[in-house]
Amino acid sequence: MMAQADNAPPLLITVNVDLPRDHASHDDPVRLFMQGETGQGASVLERLLDIADRAGLRLVFFIDYCAHNRYGGLVRGIARLLDEAGQEVAPLLHPRVLRDAFWKRRRMEQAEDLLSAAHEQLEVVLDYVLGQHLLAVGARPLAVRGTDYEYGRSLLELLTSRHVKFHSGVAPLRPNQPLWLMRQAPFQWESGPLELPITILRTDSDAWQDMLWRRFPAEVEEVLQRLDVCVRQGRKAPVIMALDLKGFIDRERTPPRMDVERLRAFARFAAYLAQRGRTWGLRDVLRAREEGALQLDAPVPIDIFGHVSHRRAHRMAPRDPVKEMEKKWRDNPALLSEKAEDLWNDPERDPERQQAVRLFRKAFELGETRWAAYRLGYALLYGMGTERDLEEASRMLLRQELEDISSARFVRSRLYEDKDSPEHSLEKALAEMKAALEMGLKEAQKEVYRLERMVRSGP
Repeated sequence: MMAQADNAPPLLITVNVDLPRDHASHDDPVRLFMQGETGQGASVLERLLDIADRAGLRLVFFIDYCAHNRYGGLVRGIARLLDEAGQEVAPLLHPRVLRDAFWKRRRMEQAEDLLSAAHEQLEVVLDYVLGQHLLAVGARPLAVRGTDYEYGRSLLELLTSRHVKFHSGVAPLRPNQPLWLMRQAPFQWESGPLELPITILRTDSDAWQDMLWRRFPAEVEEVLQRLDVCVRQGRKAPVIMALDLKGFIDRERTPPRMDVERLRAFARFAAYLAQRGRTWGLRDVLRAREEGALQLDAPVPIDIFGHVSHRRAHRMAPRDPVKEMEKKWRDNPALLSEKAEDLWNDPERDPERQQAVRLFRKAFELGETRWAAYRLGYALLYGMGTERDLEEASRMLLRQELEDISSARFVRSRLYEDKDSPEHSLEKALAEMKAALEMGLKEAQKEVYRLERMVRSGP
């Protein structure tokens, strides 16, 4: 066990292992989880385990046992592999994955999510995944997490009755929470499980990858110190990070491939953590709780949910989370731009990308004139999250600060190629695409060939 650095809270790294709902069309990601690629050797899981073993990291894997209804023994095989490797395994509740036949056999309506499900539906789902977990690893789980970080009074009461010690569904930085508790340190539900709130969320997005895994060492230390709320409160409690196993697969490629660069980045991050201090597992939290070392506040009553409906519960969150972020990060436009990038890459939170564009525009106004300008230019060129405006797109995309961004040079080429653009020029479009290719953007290769043919053929 690694010695922990002074004044550094332990980090509890969790990994969600949720499998695709459609088995047939998503077979490759599942294969990559367990079997790897032809000629590549290790699978994604094996590589993660190797990284954790070399760095001495403890990981907690939340397994989507509901997918057993679709994938059979594969799901329990994943859990067994992780358990035998000495890592902790816990269930992830994902009722949307359960087949229609599951509900028909029980003569019940299908439950789409944990917020709207009836008590009886939650009981059936919870008992099913607890049973699958017991068959996989031969023991009861210490914790449970709901997919999309959903939770409610019925679920918390059921977890207590099933002797589950921990729940990890409160995500203070996520705007869709049923209760806006804004709690980042672990706390106790009254007559319920101990809550492990997720302090660092959506680390599989590009912005978090850049912030936490690729910038060393000052930026990483700054981020971790900013999130060390437990230290500032004088508490011995872990900071919880949530990863997604699918984040280590490049799903934009056909067929999907293992994202080797992201795995290497995580290995560098793990090595940095190994120098900084150790990670905790669920058993460490349990031990600290039994020793009275967590210094918990007064329990939060489960009755806080009362009879609040699903719709009203959502209204309890801030009306405009984007405005909240603008206010919170106005003194740090670079970080505000990274928050916007998180939204841009999260279709569940921002399907139309309107919120992301608002944040990018605010970051640009506050002085972040590089990445925010690129994203704004992209949005204005294609009409994503805002009205299409080629003149404003030109002002953004042709800025000098974007010269060293290969993707910006690619989009500039599109701007020059557009016949409606005030900057229309096939020669300039070709020059920008060549620049993107020279900077290493492989997808620019076929575009260069295409534009060369267009330039040779003339208008």
